[in-house]
Amino acid sequence: MSQFDMEELKTFMRNLIRYEDACLDAMETLDDSKVPPNPAADQSAHVTRMIQYLADFGMLNADCYIRTSSRILRRGNPIPTAAGRDWAFGGGITADKNTVTLHIPADDLKRILKGAITESDLDDTKKKSLLDHITALSSKGVGTATQELVKQMVDHSTTHMPSLSELLLPLLHR
Repeated sequence: MSQFDMEELKTFMRNLIRYEDACLDAMETLDDSKVPPNPAADQSAHVTRMIQYLADFGMLNADCYIRTSSRILRRGNPIPTAAGRDWAFGGGITADKNTVTLHIPADDLKRILKGAITESDLDDTKKKSLLDHITALSSKGVGTATQELVKQMVDHSTTHMPSLSELLLPLLHR
């Protein structure tokens, strides 16, 4: 873990982004009355270390500080990068890049669900009722039903972890 609290870093980034956005707005409107204080104007060693830390991770431009043999000097204002903006506000492209998304057409999901029901050991009356319900579902309804099914499968799998690990281990060693 870093020497900084993550919430402190995010708050600093958010304030820096608000400052930068307000400066850009002021340039357009020629009214700087709504520009908040620049959080990077604080020349304390702590703020300088935060800026360096965020710049080292690509959250701020790296041109805002220089290292000398004895210390770090800041010149100019640090500017948040796109990754920094995404990180500060909890998502955006950065979160999307770290997410696995499966796009399965609703008709394919219906076909999978119907196949599972047909192959189940339910009585024929119950099968017909479920198949009729699935046929009547809209695309959004299929998505909602599938999300719920996946949640239940994950919950169920955690109670059967030894058998799940037996299934996963051979796949992970490929």
